[in-house]
Amino acid sequence: MNFNVIIPVVHHDLCDDVLRSIEHNTIHPKRVIIIDNSEGLDYEPLSDAFQIDVHYSEKGYVNESWNLGISKVDVRCDYVSILNDDIFLNKYFFQRVLETFRLRSDCGVACPRTVIDIKDLGPKGVGKQDIKHMKKREGWAFTIRKDLLDHIAPIPSHRITIFHGDDWFWYWTKSRGNLWFKDHGNLIWHKVGASVVSLNMRGLKKEERNEWRKVMEELGG
Repeated sequence: MNFNVIIPVVHHDLCDDVLRSIEHNTIHPKRVIIIDNSEGLDYEPLSDAFQIDVHYSEKGYVNESWNLGISKVDVRCDYVSILNDDIFLNKYFFQRVLETFRLRSDCGVACPRTVIDIKDLGPKGVGKQDIKHMKKREGWAFTIRKDLLDHIAPIPSHRITIFHGDDWFWYWTKSRGNLWFKDHGNLIWHKVGASVVSLNMRGLKKEERNEWRKVMEELGG
């Protein structure tokens, strides 16, 4: 199965970890699409296991970067993983994501379980398979089926720039009769709060929450 990965990069010093963890995975994506908003990424891959493409967004905001990354994915890929730059994957991450989709026919989006302390990953970073329907979205490491993504319009990033992009995919996944599932045995580490704290935009978060509500009203959601 063909995975593409999208990573908007704000912290180039952290991004090395997620890229290295992708290299160490048992299944490699075909392409990793980096949207470099840091202007300082200098990654040297250990192998040619996958292709790395680097693009640059106009304003450097998350939702614009996600839209740009999605526009660059392979036409014939099967799954698209959208990852933060401040996470670390276990080496079975893509394998476990694939198993989630295979076991749950109504799965539109698959997520791992996040640990805050990297020591909690353990020696393998995986536990017993435990796939459960998610009650709310998580936006820092999710994988969406490409055939579903093809039917979702771009995030209205001119209205919501940093927040609620994951809500957009949550809404459209459910609207098309699919669900989000989490494998609680597929563990990743996330440096929680790194992106939001560095942006220091609490005021913008409130503004975008109000704008998101307007978007939902317009969609009848």
